[in-house]
Amino acid sequence: MSIVIELITPFAIYMAAEEFHVSGILAVVAAGVIHGIERDRLQSSTTKLQIVSTNTWSVLGYVLNGLVFALLGFMLPSVYQEIESNLNRGILFGISVLIVLLLLVIRFIWVYILHDTFTKNRVNPLEQFIMSRVHPEDSNDTDEEIVSRSRFAFLTSVCGIHGTITLATALSIPYFMRDDTLFPMRNTVLFIAACVILLSVTLATVLLPLLVKTPIEFKDERLTSEEAYKIVLNKTINQLSKEATIENQKAVHQVMEDLNEQLIDLERGITNRPDDRTIRELVELGANKELEVVSGLVEKGTISETAFELYKVYLSRTSNYMQKSSFKRAWINLQAILFKKKINVKWDKKWEAKLEDSIVKNADLIREFRKAQKEASKEAILLIKQQTAPENRHEVMLVIQRYNRYLNPFGTLSEKEAKRFEEMVSQFQLNAMQIERDIIAQMVEDEQISIQTATEIRQNLIYDEMIMIQN
Repeated sequence: MSIVIELITPFAIYMAAEEFHVSGILAVVAAGVIHGIERDRLQSSTTKLQIVSTNTWSVLGYVLNGLVFALLGFMLPSVYQEIESNLNRGILFGISVLIVLLLLVIRFIWVYILHDTFTKNRVNPLEQFIMSRVHPEDSNDTDEEIVSRSRFAFLTSVCGIHGTITLATALSIPYFMRDDTLFPMRNTVLFIAACVILLSVTLATVLLPLLVKTPIEFKDERLTSEEAYKIVLNKTINQLSKEATIENQKAVHQVMEDLNEQLIDLERGITNRPDDRTIRELVELGANKELEVVSGLVEKGTISETAFELYKVYLSRTSNYMQKSSFKRAWINLQAILFKKKINVKWDKKWEAKLEDSIVKNADLIREFRKAQKEASKEAILLIKQQTAPENRHEVMLVIQRYNRYLNPFGTLSEKEAKRFEEMVSQFQLNAMQIERDIIAQMVEDEQISIQTATEIRQNLIYDEMIMIQN
């Protein structure tokens, strides 16, 4: 509710300001400034509320700033064309340049006079004393470049680009006067404001890279955050595999699959799609192995020839399905869902009785098929795992997940078993996170990674924990 109130407040302030015949836009800007000052003093809100509020306003701020510049580009051509004919556009552009230069001079004088206010150390003396004892290397740092007063003021002046507030101020000019006549030179003011925005952005973009020295990059022999996180995930997966028992094997494999997906995202990128050709090759390899295993079961007399023929039909249909494009597979799935809904609508006791009768008559055949499917899937998984390489890890995982659905059909679990399974998965997710933390701490102790890199990796863990708690 607090976030909802925060989102509604700007609109309420705008309408209230307009009712009092003052600028609603400037009232909202002023309220935003006050909110930015006061929010840092609010300590009573919960951590969750602070995180949600910060993220919400961060996204909204990003979107709205983008919309401001989109609006600027959209309105500039029409404003340019509608400028009063008796005005020279070159003179208006010169006025814009003059305004930008005047703003630079004013900001330069302001920062130059208040230089100490911007640059003096505001750290509490007691805190500074304690930090000098805890991290003496930081207190003795003499390599920091000392920027002169005038250079500091000039850089700050160039950094001061204009955008949202400048455009909002210009847009706050009404279209009509009290006597219903057009507001004089409104388009002229909008044109000058747009030019000031574009000039300030261009000036900062061109001058800052030239004025600011490129920082000297010291080559760090330690691992980067991406390299370190790959090692952490691999070690966590290996350690979790050692904790697997007959009772918890399914839950452990579920967590390991999630970690493998994170590892694949790191190696290949989140947006990188799996290769359909590689998947088809792996499916064909697995199908050949399944036929070999099921054929062996027939020779041993474990299953009948009828079950073997049924299994060959099942494999041919699966192979044909995998050979189709992603679009066609999606269309087949949609048709299956629609057909299922249609069947559910027309379903009656007569059809239910026929189905039960068919299951009873073919119980032995179904049992043989399930047994063959289980044995064949296990051997196919072992064979496909042997084909794993860094470039096909994603495709291997997807094919193995398909086989695991046959070996571990979650839908066959009772409600109590499903709840127990979810609890076990949650427990091993927490165990995996603790393992990751221990590995990170050990890597810091062994000086494999820096404190900053460790912090970046721990942030990923915190986000994962938050998602797990919310779910």
